[in-house]
Amino acid sequence: TATLTVDVASLMQPIAVGEQYTLRVFARNRGSAAAINVQASFFVSDELEIVSAQGPAQYVQRGKEIVFSPVPEVKGGMQAIYILTLKARQDGKARVRVEINADQFNRPLIRDEAISILPAN
Repeated sequence: TATLTVDVASLMQPIAVGEQYTLRVFARNRGSAAAINVQASFFVSDELEIVSAQGPAQYVQRGKEIVFSPVPEVKGGMQAIYILTLKARQDGKARVRVEINADQFNRPLIRDEAISILPAN
Protein backbone atom coordinates (compact mmCIF):
# COMPACT_ATOMS: atom_id res chain seq x y z
CA THR A 1 0.00 0.00 0.00
CA ALA A 2 0.97 3.65 -0.38
CA THR A 3 1.87 5.45 2.84
CA LEU A 4 2.25 9.21 2.46
CA THR A 5 3.87 11.43 5.07
CA VAL A 6 4.41 15.18 5.09
CA ASP A 7 7.70 16.66 6.27
CA VAL A 8 8.40 20.39 6.41
CA ALA A 9 11.87 21.96 6.41
CA SER A 10 12.10 25.67 7.04
CA LEU A 11 14.92 28.15 7.39
CA MET A 12 15.62 30.72 10.09
CA GLN A 13 12.99 31.70 12.61
CA PRO A 14 11.87 34.16 13.70
CA ILE A 15 11.88 36.52 10.75
CA ALA A 16 11.20 40.26 10.58
CA VAL A 17 8.59 42.13 8.56
CA GLY A 18 9.90 42.54 5.00
CA GLU A 19 12.09 39.43 5.08
CA GLN A 20 11.57 36.40 2.88
CA TYR A 21 11.11 32.88 4.17
CA THR A 22 11.55 29.57 2.34
CA LEU A 23 9.50 26.51 3.19
CA ARG A 24 10.29 23.09 1.71
CA VAL A 25 7.59 20.45 1.88
CA PHE A 26 8.28 16.79 1.20
CA ALA A 27 5.37 14.48 0.36
CA ARG A 28 7.10 11.14 0.97
CA ASN A 29 5.67 7.78 0.01
CA ARG A 30 7.03 5.40 2.64
CA GLY A 31 4.89 2.52 1.35
CA SER A 32 5.60 -0.11 -1.28
CA ALA A 33 2.82 0.80 -3.74
CA ALA A 34 2.58 4.01 -5.76
CA ALA A 35 0.49 6.91 -4.50
CA ILE A 36 -1.77 8.02 -7.35
CA ASN A 37 -2.71 11.64 -8.19
CA VAL A 38 -0.82 13.25 -5.31
CA GLN A 39 -2.02 16.82 -4.91
CA ALA A 40 -0.64 19.57 -2.67
CA SER A 41 -2.43 22.71 -1.50
CA PHE A 42 -1.04 25.54 0.61
CA PHE A 43 -2.91 28.25 2.54
CA VAL A 44 -1.04 31.20 4.10
CA SER A 45 -2.29 33.55 6.82
CA ASP A 46 -2.64 37.32 6.36
CA GLU A 47 0.79 38.02 7.89
CA LEU A 48 2.42 36.44 4.83
CA GLU A 49 2.58 37.14 1.11
CA ILE A 50 3.32 34.44 -1.48
CA VAL A 51 6.41 35.37 -3.53
CA SER A 52 6.87 32.17 -5.54
CA ALA A 53 6.16 28.46 -5.61
CA GLN A 54 7.92 25.50 -7.20
CA GLY A 55 6.96 21.86 -7.44
CA PRO A 56 6.60 18.82 -9.67
CA ALA A 57 3.42 20.13 -11.33
CA GLN A 58 1.75 23.35 -12.48
CA TYR A 59 -0.07 25.39 -9.85
CA VAL A 60 -2.78 28.00 -9.58
CA GLN A 61 -2.66 30.82 -7.05
CA ARG A 62 -5.90 32.25 -5.71
CA GLY A 63 -5.08 35.00 -3.25
CA LYS A 64 -3.53 33.31 -0.20
CA GLU A 65 -3.97 29.79 -1.59
CA ILE A 66 -1.79 27.74 -3.94
CA VAL A 67 -3.11 24.53 -5.46
CA PHE A 68 -0.79 22.27 -7.43
CA SER A 69 -2.11 19.99 -10.16
CA PRO A 70 -1.97 16.30 -9.20
CA VAL A 71 1.27 14.39 -9.73
CA PRO A 72 0.13 11.22 -11.54
CA GLU A 73 2.29 8.88 -9.45
CA VAL A 74 4.72 8.99 -6.52
CA LYS A 75 6.30 5.54 -6.36
CA GLY A 76 7.07 3.75 -3.12
CA GLY A 77 10.22 5.15 -1.53
CA MET A 78 10.03 8.35 -3.61
CA GLN A 79 8.89 11.89 -2.81
CA ALA A 80 7.40 15.02 -4.33
CA ILE A 81 9.08 18.26 -3.24
CA TYR A 82 7.34 21.65 -3.06
CA ILE A 83 9.13 24.93 -2.31
CA LEU A 84 7.32 28.09 -1.21
CA THR A 85 8.97 31.47 -0.88
CA LEU A 86 7.00 33.80 1.37
CA LYS A 87 7.43 37.38 2.53
CA ALA A 88 6.52 38.66 5.98
CA ARG A 89 3.94 41.47 5.71
CA GLN A 90 3.12 42.11 9.37
CA ASP A 91 4.33 40.94 12.76
CA GLY A 92 2.62 38.17 14.68
CA LYS A 93 2.19 34.41 14.54
CA ALA A 94 1.78 33.44 10.90
CA ARG A 95 0.57 30.05 9.73
CA VAL A 96 1.00 27.98 6.62
CA ARG A 97 -1.38 25.06 6.18
CA VAL A 98 -0.21 22.20 3.98
CA GLU A 99 -2.69 19.67 2.61
CA ILE A 100 -1.53 16.59 0.70
CA ASN A 101 -4.03 14.19 -0.84
CA ALA A 102 -4.01 11.16 -3.15
CA ASP A 103 -6.60 8.89 -4.71
CA GLN A 104 -6.04 6.21 -2.05
CA PHE A 105 -7.01 8.47 0.86
CA ASN A 106 -10.43 9.58 2.08
CA ARG A 107 -9.12 12.87 3.45
CA PRO A 108 -5.95 14.95 3.08
CA LEU A 109 -2.92 14.87 5.33
CA ILE A 110 -2.81 18.27 7.03
CA ARG A 111 0.22 19.96 8.52
CA ASP A 112 0.20 23.46 10.05
CA GLU A 113 3.50 25.31 10.21
CA ALA A 114 3.83 28.29 12.58
CA ILE A 115 6.15 31.18 11.71
CA SER A 116 7.05 33.93 14.17
CA ILE A 117 7.29 37.37 12.61
CA LEU A 118 8.93 40.26 14.47
CA PRO A 119 8.40 43.98 13.76
CA ALA A 120 10.82 45.50 11.25
CA ASN A 121 13.97 47.04 12.71
